[in-house]
Amino acid sequence: MKEGDTKISRLRKLARQTVVLQARDLTPLGIPKRYLARICAEGVFVKTGHGLYMTSGGPETLHLGLALVAKAISRSVVCLLSALRFHEIGTQAPHQVWIALNRRSSRPRMTQNQPINIVASIRQKLLNLVDKTGEDPVCGLCLSKPPRNSAL
Repeated sequence: MKEGDTKISRLRKLARQTVVLQARDLTPLGIPKRYLARICAEGVFVKTGHGLYMTSGGPETLHLGLALVAKAISRSVVCLLSALRFHEIGTQAPHQVWIALNRRSSRPRMTQNQPINIVASIRQKLLNLVDKTGEDPVCGLCLSKPPRNSAL
């Protein structure tokens, strides 16, 4: 192992690259989850929910609520009012995060205080909704295309 390539230093580097982190994201990097407690004690990450962490001094984002929900509920697509607000279309500021899920998937249990509204959709429609160019690199959101918001 090279000097400066410790697991803690890799976690610090990851903190500079991301806003929201899940504990399971560390497995492919070869970092045990117990290192999260150590780095949280240093103040690099803050625990926001079960297995969810966010950087304490990372890049500012207006869409932190969207990022937390999208990270906690994999395979979800941010849609309707939340997607319109992300694309800065319209004047409504939704108090819930609107997501689309496959209608056959189980309803997720959120442990944090973020209110969500789930729209059930057919799998093929979900694939058509995703805007690959509209992904936010800071948050890692999977967004619906603005003209497709009414296609649900």
